[in-house]
This record gives sequence, C-alpha cells and structure tokens, in this order.
Amino acid sequence: IFIKGRKKEMILTSDGHNVYPLDVENALAEQEGVRESVVFGKPGPAGESVHAVLLLKPGIEPDSVVQQANTLLDSHQRIRDFSLWEGDDFPRTATMKVKKSEVMNRVMAQHAFAPDADNVFQGFTAGIPGENEKLIEDLGLDSLDMVELVCRLEKRYGVSLDETILGHDTTVGDIKRIASQSSLPKTERQRRVRTPSMPRWTRSIPVRLMRRIMLNGAVLPLFRLFCRLKVQGLHNLQELQGPFMLCANHQSDLDPLAILSALPARYRKLVCPAMGLNRFHAHFQHLGRENMVEEHTDSKQGRKIGYKKALSLSRCFRGFGHYMGYGILTLLFQTFPFPQGSAFRRSLEYTGELIDAGLCILIFPEGRVSGDGSLGAFKGGISLIAEKTGVPVIPVRISGMRDVLPPKHWLPRRGKVHVVFGKPHLYSDEGHDRFAQILKDTVCSMEETPIAAQRKTRH
Repeated sequence: IFIKGRKKEMILTSDGHNVYPLDVENALAEQEGVRESVVFGKPGPAGESVHAVLLLKPGIEPDSVVQQANTLLDSHQRIRDFSLWEGDDFPRTATMKVKKSEVMNRVMAQHAFAPDADNVFQGFTAGIPGENEKLIEDLGLDSLDMVELVCRLEKRYGVSLDETILGHDTTVGDIKRIASQSSLPKTERQRRVRTPSMPRWTRSIPVRLMRRIMLNGAVLPLFRLFCRLKVQGLHNLQELQGPFMLCANHQSDLDPLAILSALPARYRKLVCPAMGLNRFHAHFQHLGRENMVEEHTDSKQGRKIGYKKALSLSRCFRGFGHYMGYGILTLLFQTFPFPQGSAFRRSLEYTGELIDAGLCILIFPEGRVSGDGSLGAFKGGISLIAEKTGVPVIPVRISGMRDVLPPKHWLPRRGKVHVVFGKPHLYSDEGHDRFAQILKDTVCSMEETPIAAQRKTRH
C-alpha cells in the first residue's frame, strides 16, 4: 500500500492523470528561496491543471523557481500556473498547519481563472513564455505535448499545420509566426501537410496471402539457420482475447524477425511492427531532417554521426529505387512508419486503426537500436497508445541478437537468441512516464538466467 496523499486534495488533470499536491510541494521545497507552497487544482473547461501558490523570500524570481521544480516532476505533474502569496505567512491552524482550503478559496476569489483563448501555451507552462524560449529545452514539452499544441494551433488559427515544423530548435516566437497565416509568405501558407502515408495496401487479401507464403516459407527458415532460438512465456499470450501490444528492447535491426520466429503462426500473422523513418531516409526525406534520426555527437571525433548513418544506409537501396527497400519490408512484415521526431500524429491514428481491425502492434519504445547493449529510456508514446486503446501490453526481452548481428555489421552470424514474453500490463492511472518506467523495469528483470541454468545442468 502506497499512501500518496489525501483523496480530497487529489488533482484530476484534463488528460485523466491523478496528481497529488504533496509531490509537487516537495519539489518546490527543494528550491532555494521557497519558504512554503500550496498546490491545488485550477479548474478549466476540460479538467484541472496544477496551480502553485508560492511564499517566497525577498528577491527570489518565481519563474526560475517554478522552472527548476518542474525539472524534478513528471510531465503530468508539472506546474502549469502559479501565483504569489501577498501576506507574510499562510493562514495556519493552532497546530501550525497551513489552512490549504482557505488559501485556495482566497486565491480563487482574487484571480479570474477563465481560460485565455489567445494563449495556446496555457496549461503547458506557468505564466506566459518568452519569445526566445524553446519548446523542448526550455518549456519541457514532450512529444505528447507537441501533438496537443499542434491541435490547439489548428483550432485557434483555423489552419492545417505541418507537424515537422515543430522541432528541438523551435521557439515560442516561431510558433506565433508559423501559426499566424497573415505573417507567412504565400508559398509557406499554401504548403501542404507533409506526413508519412500509411501502407493500408498490406492488409489486402492477396498481399496477406503472399506475405504468409514468403515469410513462413523462406524468410523465417533462413533466419533460423543463424539463430538457435529459445522461447519462454508464450503461455502469457494464450488467455488474451483480442489485440495486444508487444513492447520489446532493441538490440539489432533483426529484432522483429526474432520475435516473429518466436510467436506461433496464429499470432505471427497479426503482428504489425512500428518502424522508424531513419532506416529509409531517401523515401521519407520530404518529411524533413528532424524526423529521420536524433543526432548525437561522437565524443572521440567531435562530429555528428546520426544523420550520416541514415544516409549511408539508404544508399544500399538506391539501386532498387527510393521505394523498393521500404516496399519490400512493408510487404514482408506488415510494418508501418512511426516517426521519432515529429509528424507522428497520423501514425498514432493508424495505430488505433490497426488495433480496431484486430491486429497487434510491435513497438520498440527505446526508439533506436541500443549502442552498447544497455536498455535505454522508454518513450511515453507507448503509454499513450495503451491508455487510449485499452489493449494489454506484453513486455518482451530479447537477448543474444547483438551477437547475431553486431553493430556496423551487415551479415548475421550464428548465435543463441533468447526471447521471453512477460505477463500483460494494463494502463490504469499511473501516468505516461510512470507506466513506461514500469514496462522498462519489467523488461530489465526478464534476464536470460534459464539458458545459463540449463548450461550448468548439462555440465
């Protein structure tokens, strides 16, 4: 049993998350210059948002305090608005406890909390952000916040926006310039939304029949020549009724083959792997560089290598044309594009369409192949899908694929591969970040001890 706070003080946010004021108040208490704080839910048209009443020492900048506190909180817990207490101290009881209800009532009476229609950032950050503040680095918006922001801009200005315009370097000033059509050049105003098209043709009957023959008759038997596969946990799938999601760690580009090989045929034909766009830059280059791959710096050579790797990988398909490599993988494995930067709204919608059709989604929440074999952070997108669709999520642990296809190698080599399917997880009200962390911890705990134990038993 975990006691998180008083139920009557719980804040129910507009996106359905439960926030306990004590968690936010503890984050504020760690900031220098904060004497005390009171946190409550500010009412809005769609729900409540986190509002903080601050009692500060003289000379302390409240915007800086809130910004620093938000870095310690999950995205759904972040302070969206604040006010300063004008008195010397909060009203207190005889035992010196703060009368939170009195503080809340006084603040509510002094401030009109009607939503500001002109402020599209309301609920994302405390106060009005500056023109030069970046959406991701300064305001702390995640990918799900970016989806909501695009929807607000389209509704506020009556335009259809290209999601790829929102990237790591986009500022608040850029948003105002982009959204206001009157300030855009004519060619930019008329630009169409550039989003990846979804391969619905892969679900047609002739394509499904062709895929089953090629996959079961050629591709998987060839893959099994290189892999001695050990599978555990298939009993966790037997009691499931309807579609589900597979959430796996990412060791190599051949991970989807390992999972498809481990699944029985009745499940294998339903699996649709989500695929990042960086594998086929030439096919998706019209979507912009921001979607291809997150650039990172090589510490030894001091240069950016992510984008160049995507380009070099795409060159191997140029002999077949820009679309041949993408088409072959889409045909064989029923994959669909899932951008890692922006332009992901249509992919999320298509994911729901696949689940409604009774298909299952295979997703790698790390977003990329692990560079050193360690498990990276899980993105919150999988939590959003689990929340909105209500389907169970099956954690999957893959071990040994890094030896079969080492980094920077094109040809696989023989090796042992271990695939473990865990127990299903259902999203409740943990919050997106917390649910993603639970899935990651579960995958981490599914070690390959059974293989080691069998080896010791034989000896």
